[in-house]
Amino acid sequence: KASCPIVRKGASGNITWLIQAMLYCRGYNTNGIDGIYGDGTFNAVCNFQKNNGLIADGICGKNTFEKLFK
Repeated sequence: KASCPIVRKGASGNITWLIQAMLYCRGYNTNGIDGIYGDGTFNAVCNFQKNNGLIADGICGKNTFEKLFK
């Protein structure tokens, strides 16, 4: 958990793709799985955070990673 990256809107790459894929598998719409952290991914992360008792800031940090990949 200590080595989790902080991923936010504007990021791109494999870690963003993994976040999108996990959100999709959990029923959240990211508007595609393309590895780009845009509006769709931001909104999906916010919704996931709200539904899991986290601060809905749209940033995928340690606590969000922990819940998302649990």
